[in-house]
Amino acid sequence: MIITNTNEVIELILSGNVVTSQASFLSTYNEISSSGMTPYETNGVSNNTTAVTIMGSPSSGNQRQLREVNITNNDTASITLTIRYNDTTNIRTIYRVVLQPNETLLYTQDSGWYVYDSSSMKKLSTTHVYQSANLKMPDLFFGTTGGTTTLTNSNYAIISLGKVDNSYTQITLNYRISTAAVGVTFAELAIYRVAQPMGIGTQQAMYRLGFTDTSLIWTSIGAKTTSVTVSNVKKGDDLYVVLASQVTTTQPIFYSANAADPTASVLAGNNTVGTTYRPSLNEMYLFSTFSNAVGSIHISWQGS
Repeated sequence: MIITNTNEVIELILSGNVVTSQASFLSTYNEISSSGMTPYETNGVSNNTTAVTIMGSPSSGNQRQLREVNITNNDTASITLTIRYNDTTNIRTIYRVVLQPNETLLYTQDSGWYVYDSSSMKKLSTTHVYQSANLKMPDLFFGTTGGTTTLTNSNYAIISLGKVDNSYTQITLNYRISTAAVGVTFAELAIYRVAQPMGIGTQQAMYRLGFTDTSLIWTSIGAKTTSVTVSNVKKGDDLYVVLASQVTTTQPIFYSANAADPTASVLAGNNTVGTTYRPSLNEMYLFSTFSNAVGSIHISWQGS
């Protein structure tokens, strides 16, 4: 990665404020001139939603070549980190990623951008597994950047997690609420297994594997983390996240703050078993119709 003008820089910026600690970074780069090459390093910390320079501008007539960047999430919550190019007129996103606590984003000239988990094991997004004995699914993203998804009292949102690579006892989901729920009767987030992937056939049997009461969580805005204890998860299962609520005043609205995965499916299920659909009360559920009309939800997960 090379910049050539005196008004060009490479920056990092977070999508929101950290909870306790800023991310730390170390970058190394070369300044190339007609007389040779000089190595440099820059280190520091992020500054929430204010951009921080990780490689500054070269001197007039010179070039700067980024060799390595190491950025670690020191916070107690996940952060959304963007690496970007800025020439004071144009801002271009180079790389965007969600880092869980103690995870590290590494760039090298030879390997490009990679994320390492808290055990210093590389995440492999192409194979959807980690290189470790305790296999974990990678983070997934759904929806359209900057959009929203609103629940209703009669419908619910279903998000496909695909086929799991291992047995799990807990799944943790990270998402953002942009409008808080008011007058909550119930609000729940559940993990279900289906007999066959959505879209094959007209009816789907959904078996609940676990749920969490979110009636207090969804009454405030901001980034949320919800863990769901699950049972009977087996390798190869088709898992889905189900989000449902009933309120008297304002439904929660979910916000997509990150890049979308265009292949992910976010479905709107039509309730056919009563006036409300409550995941905690439905061990098996049949629904006959769904659509891809619901979109714009950002949600990531991993098992443990």
